[in-house]
Amino acid sequence: MRMLRLSLVGTVTLTLLGGWSAVVTAQDPDAATWTHVTGSTVEDDGGWAADMTPERWEGSVQFLPTFSQTFTVEWSDPRLPATMLLQRAPVMHHGDMTSDEDFMFAFADSVRLEDAVGAWAGSGRGVIGSDGNLALYELTGEREYEGLSALLELHDDGVSPTWGFDGLIFESALPSVPVLEDTPAE
Repeated sequence: MRMLRLSLVGTVTLTLLGGWSAVVTAQDPDAATWTHVTGSTVEDDGGWAADMTPERWEGSVQFLPTFSQTFTVEWSDPRLPATMLLQRAPVMHHGDMTSDEDFMFAFADSVRLEDAVGAWAGSGRGVIGSDGNLALYELTGEREYEGLSALLELHDDGVSPTWGFDGLIFESALPSVPVLEDTPAE
């Protein structure tokens, strides 16, 4: 009886594994494949200390000068180069104009990661508030990295001297995302 039970459990296990492998091999060969990646800045050239005198004011909004900065980033995937060139166009939004602490930055970034064999280029948008920096970048590979794309989230807590990254490298162009025609109704 015990032997019969063990044989039955073994047969069921093999059947399930066999069925699962049939499902895996039947997947679309053109389906996107991706690799999770993380990174952290380990050095920067101090470009953030640029002159932040507003170029112009529009109501409670300050348009600040665009600046450039170079970072060294340690990535979990060697396909992302350590040298990161960033150009940022920040805009400062003031809330309560009577308080020096009620503000938020919105920004547009142009990003380039490069090394001797290739590069990644793209852009992103983000915000800086009292709880840190958050941005989302879409990058496309060039030369040795051609045919790859990456979607990276930049985040920091506003206190730490380093920036962190979390995202995905795709073995293709970025996956398509549907476009919604209407906004949700109540």
